[in-house]
Amino acid sequence: KNLDRYSSKIRLKYFTWKELISNNEILFKKISDIIFNKDNVIKLASTYNPDLTYSQALITKKYFSALQNIGFISEDGININHTVLHGDIGEFLMHTLVSEFIESIGDKYIYPKLIFKTSPSMAVYGNDGSIYIPEKKEIYYLEAKFYSSLNQAINKAVDSLEKHNDDLHEDMNYSAELFRNIKTNRTNELVEITDDVTEKLIIFLICDDIYKEDEVKNMIEKNSNFLELKEKFETLVFVLPILDKNDFLEFFQAQSMLEGKEYYE
Repeated sequence: KNLDRYSSKIRLKYFTWKELISNNEILFKKISDIIFNKDNVIKLASTYNPDLTYSQALITKKYFSALQNIGFISEDGININHTVLHGDIGEFLMHTLVSEFIESIGDKYIYPKLIFKTSPSMAVYGNDGSIYIPEKKEIYYLEAKFYSSLNQAINKAVDSLEKHNDDLHEDMNYSAELFRNIKTNRTNELVEITDDVTEKLIIFLICDDIYKEDEVKNMIEKNSNFLELKEKFETLVFVLPILDKNDFLEFFQAQSMLEGKEYYE
């Protein structure tokens, strides 16, 4: 999992690269199962609060409503060429996988940006999300990018983080009630982000051109934009090799139709 202190790599357990490359649908199915998992969708793309009483029918309705709102299902079929969809897939996978990776002593809070989407075709401005760990006084600002090229994904992520830092000065305490406790899935907790918090960055990159460990590490180490960024902030990098972006999007489109069939018929 760890390449060095600045980078981490996610890989599907129990399968070799040879097996995945010869049958990439193994990986595509696993990723799609994560995205269409009801608990994941409710947590990351809805304002569901477990303190309230919901029937299973209402939870299912909220699940499909959230999927439709973020553009993962559509009655007319999803547009897999839309870059907003690519970004939302990246954000969803980032929150699901990275939030479990970051260690905490006690409580850990996640601030998923997807709950603010008002239209599947429109992106939500700002950092892709945040993770806050009160006991360690650490807050991570997250950025996800989904490109065929790893180097392009790195450059786009760095550009976005620098733009957010220059143009957007969010008062996180103002929106702290929207942080979701990972352990309990609760929102509306009394969360205070202290002034002495340490700010760190997480870059989550999905690509299809590089998947071997040495190649990933060399690409990261040779990217001058990333090297400049990590001089300013402690930055963790996660790489999810999709093997073939176009093939995955076509697989995801088929899974979307199957998932939405129950809702629209």
